[in-house]
Amino acid sequence: MKTHFEQAEAWLRSQPPAVSGAGGHKTTLRVATLLRIGFALSEVEVSALLAVFSASCAPPWNDRELQHKVDEAFKVTPRFVVGFMLAPERPAVRRVVPVTSSVRRIAISALRRSGPAAPTILAAVRIAPDEPQAASAPTGKADATEVKQPLTQIG
Repeated sequence: MKTHFEQAEAWLRSQPPAVSGAGGHKTTLRVATLLRIGFALSEVEVSALLAVFSASCAPPWNDRELQHKVDEAFKVTPRFVVGFMLAPERPAVRRVVPVTSSVRRIAISALRRSGPAAPTILAAVRIAPDEPQAASAPTGKADATEVKQPLTQIG
């Protein structure tokens, strides 16, 4: 399992560089804030990774400017759980969960928005009908209207 720092470093490589005159300050501050909150890094770790990020920026930030970005990132009040971008530390448990198709759509939409930090998605979801069925005697078997659909990891 990769450490928080290694995960943040891998994510940082996928980020576009900040460009002066094209929102460079905002981009760099966003990166610093996500390193701090998303990956639960310390000020020293954020500074080290931001220095690496700065090398790809046009023009690169100087040390004073980078420290200012780090200071600003640590003033931001987290709106998410600190560490929300970290990969899960344990393998997902495979199980079948009965849900309505509308709940399934909402859950998948939320996972898509969460990006690379999305938890591993369940291997199969049992979709219950949206409309309640007429009452029938319980047979102990799955309802014929339920469908199993395999899901792949979204990300």
